[in-house]
Amino acid sequence: MNPQFGPLGPCLILIVDDDANDVFLFGRGLSRSETPHSLMHVKDGLEAMKYLRGEHPYSDRGQFPEPHLMILDLKMPFMNGFEVLLAVRADEKLSKLPIVVMSGSDIEHDRTRTIELGARAFFVKPVGGAEMVKCAETICNQWMPNGCNDEPAPATQAV
Repeated sequence: MNPQFGPLGPCLILIVDDDANDVFLFGRGLSRSETPHSLMHVKDGLEAMKYLRGEHPYSDRGQFPEPHLMILDLKMPFMNGFEVLLAVRADEKLSKLPIVVMSGSDIEHDRTRTIELGARAFFVKPVGGAEMVKCAETICNQWMPNGCNDEPAPATQAV
């Protein structure tokens, strides 16, 4: 199993989404950003937590490095995005990981709750491919404008 998307670059983004088409389009958008990056993909919240904690099959940090940013869907099987946010923020080693939620939900309560749970931003998933590419460019340029060594902007943005 290798969730890597493209060559390994210095800034690693972990995308947690069960929709392979959205992941592909997001990767396309990232390829247009000016920040060198890698994209790793897992399909649900349980896999995300295994990846983040370095548990099997993600224990080789050479092959599965710690991410600099996580893009998180809310509606997924096994463990949803809200549960992932709670687990990450409760884990001392993971609690500072910047998380941007990108969900098909446009419900205000979902936006508010994700920010309360520690997401840095909330984006509604675009419907079309071109819009998804633009969304990915925006996220990368906003959350990693100078590469992955700089601190990302503070929380509380809903787009």
